[in-house]
Order: sequence, then structure tokens, then C-alpha cells
Amino acid sequence: MSTTTTATSAKTSRSPRIRRTNTMSDLQKEDKDHPSQRTVVGGEADDGFLEAISIGTGEFEAEETPLVKDDEDLEDDKEREHHRKMQVYYAKREMSPQQEQWNAITMIPNPFYCWYFIVAGHWFINASSSSIERNSAEDISGLCWTNSTWLPAAMPPLPLIAIALAITIHAPFSMLYHWKYAARLSAKQRAVHWSRKLDQCFIHIASALCSFGTSGSWDYFLVNVIFNVECCYRLMFSPNRPTRNQIRILISIIAYTIPILRRGEYELFGKCWAVLGLGAYLFAAYPLKGWSHAAFHIILCLLPPLLMEAGASLASSQDQVRVAAQCAALRMQ
Repeated sequence: MSTTTTATSAKTSRSPRIRRTNTMSDLQKEDKDHPSQRTVVGGEADDGFLEAISIGTGEFEAEETPLVKDDEDLEDDKEREHHRKMQVYYAKREMSPQQEQWNAITMIPNPFYCWYFIVAGHWFINASSSSIERNSAEDISGLCWTNSTWLPAAMPPLPLIAIALAITIHAPFSMLYHWKYAARLSAKQRAVHWSRKLDQCFIHIASALCSFGTSGSWDYFLVNVIFNVECCYRLMFSPNRPTRNQIRILISIIAYTIPILRRGEYELFGKCWAVLGLGAYLFAAYPLKGWSHAAFHIILCLLPPLLMEAGASLASSQDQVRVAAQCAALRMQ
């Protein structure tokens, strides 16, 4: 008996994956009682047999879990870390319903200013007298809007219309998000809500229109349209990534201010980025806590006058500026 036990123990130590019985009589008894379950004595079993043992008898010992994580575990860790960062990000941006309503109200002034700038004729009011004299010999009566005092003297330049349209079409979606949905949704719900996605998407659409407003170039406008449409697609149909979204919005803003720098209007470019820089600080740092976003919108009210000035100073706008100045002179006669 001792010899058999020793031999069996030695074999067991060499093959730890299977637990073995001690005696041949035990093996025979087990086979007789459970003919469908086999027990191996010595040697290694094939994979199918090992699986049968592990399922049928429960005597197949589990192997130790490896320390190296597979790709799925690493992906889960990344997802959990991303979720944690999002919670921290939105926790700092919790606002009361009143604060969210003020976020909506502060979107109202910008569209009104842009259309006031156009209708009141501020885009041609500083046209030089030499420009007016140069057009005085031309027949421009068909180009003048002299029948109404509610309209400018003539058709505004397209770049100005593009800027005004950009700011106007974004405002309703921002107001809808802040007034109706952000005020009653949790931070996690706001992050993926369709109204927030539309708000950010129309920032991209506005940026594309502003790129034409500050450049007057249809080719440059087309390039910006392609980029911003792709950004809208990612916003609407891919997982929410706040950092990625903000970087893309920043790129779209840089794109419509670059033409100002290229024309050598350094002072105007500096003013634009002084406003944008202060607004970015309020948006990112939240120094006024829940009121920081409303303050951010108020600071950005200084940007449309600068963009309208950029559009009115374009070389492609000057013919229309001169015509409007002459029409205004005719209206006063």
C-alpha cells in the first residue's frame, strides 16, 4: 500500500493540473460507479478530456490568473478613467436654474447688434469723400434702397451678412439648451443631450460662416465648411469627448481670425484675441463659479463689433461700401 501511494504521489507532483486517487481499487470503484467520468493515472490527458473532467467531476484544478491584463481589461480601465474625468469636469460646472437662464439671456445682444450695425449703415458711414466722388458719375440709382428708412442705403457686403447670419443662427440653439434643458438635467445627462450637441454643432456652423466674413474668400470658406461639418458629425454620432470637442471649437475660432492677421490688421487681431482669451479663462477656470458662464457670454459680446469691422474693411467689400455711401448721399438730397 505504501509503495502504491508513493508512486502515485510522485506522479501527482509532476502533473498538478489533475487531482488523482490514491489506489487502483479506488480507481476501479470510481469507474464502476461513474462510468461516464474517467480519472487519469499518470501522463497528460488531451484537451477534450481535461474539459470533460473539469465539467463532469469538478476535480480539475483552476490555474492561477495571469498578472498581465488583456486588451479588454485595459480598454475597460481607460473607459473608467475617462468616466471619472468627465464626472470631475461636469461637477465643477453645476449651475442653478437661475444661472442657466442668465446663460440664455446673455446670448440675446449679439444678433441684435449685428443687424443694427447693418441696418444703421455703420459699415459705410466712414467711407471717404473721395470714394463717394468716384461713384458720383456712375448710374447707381438701380442699386440704391431709397424707398425705406428701415433698410440701409444699399445692399450690404456678403461678408457682413455672413457674420450676422452666423451669430444669429447659433443663438437660438444655445438659448434652447441653457433655458429649457440644462437647467433641469444632471451634469451627466447634459453631456450627451441632443440640445447641447446642437449648441456646439452650431458653433461650428457659425465659425464656418465667420471664416467667409473675415476673409471674403469662397475657397477658404469651403475648406472651413468641410472641417466644421466633420466636427458636427463627430459631435452628433460619436462618444462624448469634452476635450476633443473644445480643441476642435478652438481650431474653428483660430481659422476665422487668421485672415485678419494675414491682412496685417494686427491691432484688430489683438483685440479679437484679448476678448477670446478672457472669455476662455472664464470658461475654463470658472472663477465666478456658477456665474462664470454668463460672464463668459457677456465678454463675448465685445467680439461681434470687431468681426463686423473686419468684414467691412475687406477689399471685396469696398465696392459695396462706396455704392452705399453714394446712395446715402442721394437719399439725403
